[in-house]
Amino acid sequence: MDLKLTKYKIVSINIPDGWTHFYGITSLIGLVITIFLIYNEYIRNKKIPNDFNFVLTALTWLLIVMLFIFFLMIIYYNKKLSKTENSTYELNNTKLNIRKKEIIIKQVCECSHVIAHYYRNIEFEFQNLIDFFNQNKIDDITNEDLIYSIERFDYFLINVSSSLQSYFSQLTGDNCSVTIKLLNKEDKSLVAFFRDPVNFKKRRELDKKTNKTYAKDNTATALILDENFSNTYFADDDLNDLKKRGAYKNPNEDFGKYYNATIVTPISFVEEENKRNTIGFLSVDNHIGNLATIQNSEYLFFVSDLLYSIFKKYDKIINIANLKKIENDRIKRYTTWS
Repeated sequence: MDLKLTKYKIVSINIPDGWTHFYGITSLIGLVITIFLIYNEYIRNKKIPNDFNFVLTALTWLLIVMLFIFFLMIIYYNKKLSKTENSTYELNNTKLNIRKKEIIIKQVCECSHVIAHYYRNIEFEFQNLIDFFNQNKIDDITNEDLIYSIERFDYFLINVSSSLQSYFSQLTGDNCSVTIKLLNKEDKSLVAFFRDPVNFKKRRELDKKTNKTYAKDNTATALILDENFSNTYFADDDLNDLKKRGAYKNPNEDFGKYYNATIVTPISFVEEENKRNTIGFLSVDNHIGNLATIQNSEYLFFVSDLLYSIFKKYDKIINIANLKKIENDRIKRYTTWS
């Protein structure tokens, strides 16, 4: 069976049995030769062909013709089989690619579902506390409720970062690291506020060395904050090459030990025309790349937008906790890092 791939479907073309053609053609040729010999020796010369040499010669020529036809058919059907093998390979490759796409689609759906699910829950809790505060019912908000919501925010970030880490690792075929960095508007300093639990231990020592950096010292964040930069995100699959060409800088000179590719989107909101309020950055990085695509940037923007909304509400929750003079390590981590 010869398989041909069209734009919309796979069309199968049945290849006739070669031996059937061979037997049929050789039989026809044998019949023609026999008729010719009989006509030439018996009808035209009016004699019976009883010479053994004549019969042997006739059979020899018949065998030569049959072998020649057989040789031609081998060449012809070898080409047919070659096309069939190529088509079969293309079909299997297409099936494999379709399967990979199905897996990626399933992963992105699951990732989106998890993020949206936990976002809905934490947003509801925050908004409920904020509504009480806006109604001047701060005394009705217990310290336990505030601490519980603040702790729940960490669980939300764990689920978001873990889902992103799993999705991008599956997508790129390499272990990816997810980082949420916060930006201090006053001095434009940055801190790695949250990392995915898979890579947290490995990156912890790095954070100790470069706990407080500045946006201008990192090409990714500097370009995003630059109003003259045409893109609102940064992505590159070979940072070492970019650095060699003098187009990339990083406060950590040994960044290549941890990653060589990254994609970064701002956690921001356009408050006015051409004025973006950026409170932080969401980044994904790995070693082998496959990150610098429009699809990946759009998906990270989706998550970044949710993070902007929830961080603004988290900020209000922290302010309420400060008004109630609540002491908590998570509150301190959020308010004193700068």
